[in-house]
This record gives sequence, structure tokens and C-alpha cells, in this order.
Amino acid sequence: MGKSNSIEQQQKSNKAFQEYVNAMNKDMEEHVGKTSKELDALVEVHYKPFPDKASLLEGRYSHLSTVSEWSLASVQKMIASCRDAIFGAPAPAGSKKEDKPEEVSLAIQAIKSRELLIANAAFNIVQSLLGSFSSSTSTDVLTKIDVKPLSPGLTLFIGVMNNAYSRTDFFRNEKIRQNMFVYKVFYSIKEGHMTSMLGDLEAYEEQKAAFRAQMKEVSTKVAKLDTRSNDYREQLKDCSEDVKALNSMLKEIDTQIEALSKAPLAKALPPASEEALAVAECDAIAAAVGNRWEAAQAVWQSE
Repeated sequence: MGKSNSIEQQQKSNKAFQEYVNAMNKDMEEHVGKTSKELDALVEVHYKPFPDKASLLEGRYSHLSTVSEWSLASVQKMIASCRDAIFGAPAPAGSKKEDKPEEVSLAIQAIKSRELLIANAAFNIVQSLLGSFSSSTSTDVLTKIDVKPLSPGLTLFIGVMNNAYSRTDFFRNEKIRQNMFVYKVFYSIKEGHMTSMLGDLEAYEEQKAAFRAQMKEVSTKVAKLDTRSNDYREQLKDCSEDVKALNSMLKEIDTQIEALSKAPLAKALPPASEEALAVAECDAIAAAVGNRWEAAQAVWQSE
């Protein structure tokens, strides 16, 4: 358990204060048990589609401090030690590691280059939860729970509890702040693959939107071309080739998306009716520009 200097000094020199801290911890334990059960329920629901989940780390961390001495430094150390444990170091005090299947161990090592990103993501989650408490000096135990991905396939389930006590006989004009963190980290190879596919789908959809916007721009440009201009033929040819290439790439993207969407990710795709309208619009642009180019070519050849 982390402690600030003032708390540690009081515990060493003041038996009454130690008894008071023990009472605080007993009160907090009731909330820890409830929070842990809620996290277990979230884990069960989250991993129904991914029965290959493997527990990497779970545990708790408690920090006791006067409000004036409280800082995020201890939280950063806790997160760093948990990160190191995920990638092979011993589990920190208050945590435990489960034996992992070999394929999971290999998958974890494959994302080792992301360990700083993972630690930063975890810190951001914890900091956000701590910041969401309306008052750091509330005398009620407040609990916040969250589930967040740290990396494809790697998910953090965490509950943060916040409490503050006021005892002027121990600290004049000071409150004692207690934070408890209960966390569980799991990895699923199947979820990692699905997350990657979802990322690919999103990237393809973004490309489609960009290509379609470009096609509309080219269509507008064609409509504004001056047939009397000396470079009309060259401009129309360029526009025709641009539209042809863009529409061809859109068809290739659709083929890739169709393959990816065979996984249970169809919900990530736009509604079929919207997609059909967008495809029809791009096909119409390609046909209109292509027809204009072919008609112009026929005129020029007959001259």
C-alpha cells in the first residue's frame, strides 16, 4: 500500500491513528468486494464472443495520503509495475499473474514495442476516473468502473474507489484521502484479430469517403470546363482518367470490405441502403465523365 510521508509518520508514532487506519481499511474492503464482483460480471459479458481470453494480471493497490500531499506519482509507479508484469516481470505486491498459454505469451511479446503506449493508455484511464470524482474530499466512498482496450486484444477492467476522512486530532485542518484500485487485465487473440479487422474496415471506409469526395470534385470540375479552351481536350482526358482510376480503386476497396465483413463485424459497416446510394452516385459520375470523353473523342476524330 502506498502512503504519504505524513501518514507513515503517524502510523509509526501513533497507535490510535493506526487503529483508525485499520478501521478505514475495513470499511473500504466492503466496497472492494462489491467492485470486484462487478468487474467479474463485466469480464463475463465482454468475453462471451472470445472464449480464448487469458488472465494476464489482476490485483489491487491502495494509497493513503493527506489531501495536501496527494499526487499521481504513486499511481504512475503502480501502472509501470503492472505494465512490466504483463511483459514478464514479477507481479507487484497485491497482484497475481496466471500462467498463460504459449500462443498468448508469444502474442504479448509481439506487442512489447507498444508498452509505453499501453502504460500511457492505462494512466489516462486511471487519471480520468480519479478526475471524475466530483470532490476529492467527499466523506463517502465513491466508486467508478471502466473497461478500456489498452492495445488490440489487451483489455483493462478497473474500479477506482475514493474516500476522505477528516480527523483534526491527527491532522489539523487536513483530510485523509484513501484511493483503492482494483484491476484485471485480459488478453484475447481472437479479439485482437477482430479489433485489427475493425481498424482495417474503418480505414477502408475513410478511404472510400475520401475517394468519393474526390470524384465529386472532378465531376464539378468537368461541368465547369470551357469547351473553347485550348487545353480543353487535355483537361477532359485527365478528368476522365482520374474518375476511372478512383472508381476502380473504390471497387477494389469494396472487395476487401466484403471479405472482412464476413467476420462478425457487419455492424461496423454503413447501412446497406446508404452504401448502395453512394455506389450508384459514383458509378453515375464515372459513366457521365466517361461518356463525355468518348463523345468528345468521336467529334475530334470526325474533324
